[in-house]
Amino acid sequence: MLLAPVIVATLLRPLDLRKGGPAWQLAVRNAARDPRRTAATASALMIGLALVCAFATVSESFAGLIRSTTRANVPATTTVPHPAAGARPGSRRATWRGRVP
Repeated sequence: MLLAPVIVATLLRPLDLRKGGPAWQLAVRNAARDPRRTAATASALMIGLALVCAFATVSESFAGLIRSTTRANVPATTTVPHPAAGARPGSRRATWRGRVP
């Protein structure tokens, strides 16, 4: 994190301003003008992406744990007499018997 401004400055030097259009030139000049701000923004994006990936991994692991525990402990012939979603008895949702309506 402390070396991020130095890394950003060295990465921006070889970028040729003649290759891109006006938007490219503006972006490179703006990033080179304040490498600390560019490095802080890139670091914040990396930390945010790492948190999203970590939470997605933990939630998928937890879902897999619940799925495997349910499959191991609930018999395959289990019937659900009342749906949990609050459907009224007699409605089409309440009469589902293992096939998609």
